[in-house]
Amino acid sequence: MTRSVPSPVRRREKLLLGALVALGFAILAFALFGDQGWREVRRLRAERDQLAAEIEHLTRRQEALRRQVADLKGDPLAIEARARSDLGMVKPGETVYLLPEHHAPKP
Repeated sequence: MTRSVPSPVRRREKLLLGALVALGFAILAFALFGDQGWREVRRLRAERDQLAAEIEHLTRRQEALRRQVADLKGDPLAIEARARSDLGMVKPGETVYLLPEHHAPKP
């Protein structure tokens, strides 16, 4: 039984294949865990979705505030209602009755 000695070409091919496999693993690791890798992309997408939801909420809030401003600018009854609720103002001659808060009895 004779053992064949690998030729320099065969040895070079194996070395090249090993180097390519190592390079492939390095590229894969960088793609998954690098600064612009898959994990970072997922994190950024989640952050983008959260910010989009916050923008939607703030846009609705802004529209509600714009409606309130328009009401307060053009409707004297809205101004009166706001003064009564927020500032506790009353008209001359009105009597204010403050009732105690109703609490359920403790067992």
